[in-house]
Amino acid sequence: MPEEKSHEHTQHHEHEHHHEHKEHHTEHKGSEGITLKKSDAWKIATALAVLLLIISIFTGGFRGNKEGITGVVSADKAAQSALNYISNNLLQPGTSAALKNVSESSGVYSIGISIGDQDYTSYITKDGKLLFAGGIDMAQEAEKPTAQSETPQQPQKLNIDVDDGPVLGNKNAPVTIVEFSDFQCPYCGRFFTQTLPSIKKDYIDTGKVKLVFKDFPLSFHPNAEPAAEAAECANEQGKYWEYHDKLFENQDSLSSELYIKLAGDLGLDVDKFKTCIETSKYKQEVEDDFNYGQSVGVSGTPTFFINGIKLVGAQPYEAFKQIIDAELAK
Repeated sequence: MPEEKSHEHTQHHEHEHHHEHKEHHTEHKGSEGITLKKSDAWKIATALAVLLLIISIFTGGFRGNKEGITGVVSADKAAQSALNYISNNLLQPGTSAALKNVSESSGVYSIGISIGDQDYTSYITKDGKLLFAGGIDMAQEAEKPTAQSETPQQPQKLNIDVDDGPVLGNKNAPVTIVEFSDFQCPYCGRFFTQTLPSIKKDYIDTGKVKLVFKDFPLSFHPNAEPAAEAAECANEQGKYWEYHDKLFENQDSLSSELYIKLAGDLGLDVDKFKTCIETSKYKQEVEDDFNYGQSVGVSGTPTFFINGIKLVGAQPYEAFKQIIDAELAK
């Protein structure tokens, strides 16, 4: 999978509700389209059954001893390895698995993922090398309607409240993209570097689209919420988008020291900025964004609503263009 199409799921207050990543098992070209071919489903079922056997042999089963696993890696690193392998080797091009949660389970890591509109539990050894991902719902696959009975579905639209979120572009633009994002999320960073520049050039700078940013800091990203609050403090001095860009450009070094440095680099009143940070002035506003996101079905980042049409993950420019052009044509 082009890694940038993945999408980080949250566990904030157990909001693994996860969501978004609930697309349809049928192939479709709309905003929610994540597909899993039948052949891929069988590939997963057979390949992973073999891997389960291997795991049992080398680890003594899922309750195996530590002697069976060397070179233990972190749960996050193991989960990312599993997502990369599944997306790159087991799924149809253009389809990706999305992380919902990861935890330790009986000597291995248990990983909750979403593929299309299905949730699966996968297991990976603590060295991040042997994967077992089960849960192919064959009953649902069998009930899939025939091609003749399938009819094109209009994408569902939600009425998304932009509230007082920071706006990039013409406030009267006919198309609004609401982005729920996390400054520490690597897929949000990929959207910023790989997709947003083209959207900005073709649609935002031409007055056709405006982008509204909403905070959705994931619980397993410790720097996400402080970064979001810092951006709001910059917004108070009229430099939100400049600060937003700097945070993503320095995503690997987010820290309280960096937040102050960026404020100085952008010519903000640093003392006023520090006071804003130290008093957690915008903590509630960030939490309100997060809670609102959950209420409209957001459970991972990045998640977008294009005139209310949901698009999940750091999708390529073409996915945004298709929806935007359709909306502009109305």
